Amino acid sequence: MKTIIAVLLFIAIQTSYSQSILVQPYIQDNQTTSVRIMWETDSGTESVVYAGDVDPDNAYTGVNYSGGTTSVVHEVLIDGLQPDTRYFYYAVTGSAVSDTFSFRTLPEGSANPVTRIIAISDCQYDSSEPGKLSETVNQGIINYCTNEFGSVNIEENIDQVLLVGDNVNTGLLISQWRDEFFANITNLGSRVSLLPVIGNHEGNASNYFTYFYLPQNGTPGFEEHWYYKDIANVRIIGFDSNTAYQNIIQLGWLSAVLEATGNDDNIDFVIFMEHHPELSEMWIAGETPFAGQVLDSLAAFSDATGKPSVFLFGHTHGYSRGQMKNSKVLQVNVATASGYLDLWGSTPQADYTDFNISFDEYGFMVIETTSGENPQMTIKRITRGDTEILYNNLLQDSVLLRPVIAENIPPACIFPIGGGDVHPDCIKLHVSPFESSGDEVGAVQFMVSKSYDFSTVIFDIWKHTENWYYDANTLDGDTLYKQEISGLDEFITYYWKARYRTQNLDWTEWSAVDSFNTVESLNTGNLITNPGAEDGINNWTVATGILESLTDGECAGTSPNSGTYYFGIGGLCTESAYAEAYQDVDVSMFAAQIDAGEDFANWGAYMSDYAYLDIPAIHVSFYDGDMNLLASTADIEGNTTSWTLYQETTAIPANTRTIRFTMSGTRNSGTDNDSYVDDIFLTVSTSEPDCWHYANNLSVEKVNETQFSIYPNPANDLLIVNSKGITEKSTIYLTDITGKTILKKAMNTDSSKIDISTINTGLYFVVVEREGERVFVGKVVVE
Repeated sequence: MKTIIAVLLFIAIQTSYSQSILVQPYIQDNQTTSVRIMWETDSGTESVVYAGDVDPDNAYTGVNYSGGTTSVVHEVLIDGLQPDTRYFYYAVTGSAVSDTFSFRTLPEGSANPVTRIIAISDCQYDSSEPGKLSETVNQGIINYCTNEFGSVNIEENIDQVLLVGDNVNTGLLISQWRDEFFANITNLGSRVSLLPVIGNHEGNASNYFTYFYLPQNGTPGFEEHWYYKDIANVRIIGFDSNTAYQNIIQLGWLSAVLEATGNDDNIDFVIFMEHHPELSEMWIAGETPFAGQVLDSLAAFSDATGKPSVFLFGHTHGYSRGQMKNSKVLQVNVATASGYLDLWGSTPQADYTDFNISFDEYGFMVIETTSGENPQMTIKRITRGDTEILYNNLLQDSVLLRPVIAENIPPACIFPIGGGDVHPDCIKLHVSPFESSGDEVGAVQFMVSKSYDFSTVIFDIWKHTENWYYDANTLDGDTLYKQEISGLDEFITYYWKARYRTQNLDWTEWSAVDSFNTVESLNTGNLITNPGAEDGINNWTVATGILESLTDGECAGTSPNSGTYYFGIGGLCTESAYAEAYQDVDVSMFAAQIDAGEDFANWGAYMSDYAYLDIPAIHVSFYDGDMNLLASTADIEGNTTSWTLYQETTAIPANTRTIRFTMSGTRNSGTDNDSYVDDIFLTVSTSEPDCWHYANNLSVEKVNETQFSIYPNPANDLLIVNSKGITEKSTIYLTDITGKTILKKAMNTDSSKIDISTINTGLYFVVVEREGERVFVGKVVVE
């Protein structure tokens, strides 16, 4: 009797217990005629949703379950709906009743709709920016979409939200899911379906799989780790890129899905998403080779079908946009929604040719797709700024993709052509400007070979219209259709060609192959032995500290500028606060020209560091036959986080018989001395070739029409440069005999006056350049 009473009392207590909603309702598995509603309560097994297109008065029942640490998660399928229709709903569990929300079903693909998808990544909580996810969702995504697309109801503006991994910091901690993720995304997730892929921070925890209902079309036994979902003419493919799932099973499944996608006439685009990238400019430690295998599969698919692929990733907390060189595959880092920023200089970083843009900022992606006879996809980046500067939904980047390749005219080779003789130090390849048929130019590729069939390529240069890295466009001022080439051998016939690429990732055909012959060089070639650490530290004398020959990533370092090794001057594996090493080069064979004042030293190297803090530096010194110091240049410092070429031309003092090339590294922060040097060079040349007379950008007739004069000569206070025929966009440079620019002046009229009253006496050159090409060189004596 006591037992019965106790049981009845327990039932009564449970019945009278009030339920609470821990996670507000959110949308899953949105289809054209159905949708799933999920929510979490602290107790109760009733799983009911009331829904309707006018009033939510139709009851739908579902199921409930618990994960490893979740309480009761409810899932209700609402079916029998109409496509592209707005419905209202609320959820009920016992005494717990949610607010009323609304959603919209997906449109039918046959209706040729415009679909919009939002993509974000790395939503984890940052204690220094605790409100960032809420800000990104509410002031960012919702405000932007309601203002941009017309409806005050977010579900009528967008069709899907993609979550590209790392939704929380620790997937096992239920409080992070409830309080840090779902609580901040409610205004979006309660109205628009959320579709995630798993990141490393989820930790493969059961909470992830309990909270989300994902497509069940992956490999049996790996359900919800990978899948695909179609929205109109877009196929979305989700992957698990965590180490335990980087396997041939997943890659084999992808190959089968891509083959089917290629044969599906209803699909025009593929959006692929996984958390980890192959390349990451702002955090190279986050890269994974597995992503490269995925990209190869996407490239093969797009090459075979013409259907563009968009590879979305996160992991690195910032925005990047790049592409594959020879395939219509766009790579986009969609982070970060709220995770702490991977700031410039905070980790080892790299400026990859594959990427055009990187910014250490918060933001989100808007992907808009049209269908029908001329489908196209527009991918936009909306930035929210960083921790110091807030942008209110600023359009930062935009790319348009189409399956159909527009017919664009290939370039024509302009210089050098026809097997003409050219000085090897004066090679600036020049092709005709891009001729548009409606698309904008995005990149150019130049290729140089010693063979007509290009079986061996000497130079393969791929450059873009822009390259935003470390908050600067490193290609600003570059002329896309011209490219300097150095290091060519003398008395050789070279073949070259070029092609353009549009912003839509379509290449033109190659230009016709042209050729040129190099004449005798005034340059000795590189006199440095072991210039890139490929032979360890041999041939270098360490004066103080540590010099190391390092491979890619060794001792948490960087990757070489070229080859397999680079110099760590100061040391990473073994450190020193300051290091200095040098190599002595015998130039006695050039004694006659040196003593006559005819020779110049051309010297330099590629340098970089870790975070703009430690300082690699180079300089050269000149010694006579008894190793007495004659002169020494100042240090050139190279503390940039990406490999950057630093070079100088210096007149060699008379009586020089040895040139000493010195590199050094100074540690200013941390334990490692992150001073990196690679591809060192030192050449000796007899004067400087008169490259200007090739007039790469002008016809011979145009050059002859141009007349310049400089007077008085000699001059002392004022120099006048007169011209006839070329003034527009021209610049006058006054240089000393070493090539150092003393001053420059824009040339806007036929007569330009230059104040030289403060210039030392001596011989100078007056150089006039137009669009980067020399059109006049003259000598002037300043008294």
